[in-house]
Amino acid sequence: MVDADYKQHLEITEMQEIIKLLVARERQKKQMDLKAKSEKEAEKSEVSKIKLHNEQTKLTQKNEEPQETEWRPEFTFESGDKYTGSWVKGSKTKQGSGVLMWADGSRYEG
Repeated sequence: MVDADYKQHLEITEMQEIIKLLVARERQKKQMDLKAKSEKEAEKSEVSKIKLHNEQTKLTQKNEEPQETEWRPEFTFESGDKYTGSWVKGSKTKQGSGVLMWADGSRYEG
């Protein structure tokens, strides 16, 4: 009887270990899926910001005659965004090439 009880105890212990491994594997899979989803959403957000920036630049270019630009050091906006690059000379309008760093750490260069 003792041998049967001991054997049953070993089987139960083995099943518990298998269940722990399966639960851990499932948890790891969910974490990987969440990370992939988060990265995909961050990428979509980055693309949206770039599209918005490009649209704003196009509107500025359509509405204004070509103007002389000047290179300026890093400027920080009230939002926390930072821009280093060319501006329309004597104005507050970004124009031409530069680097835009959003407050969330996203970056656009062009």
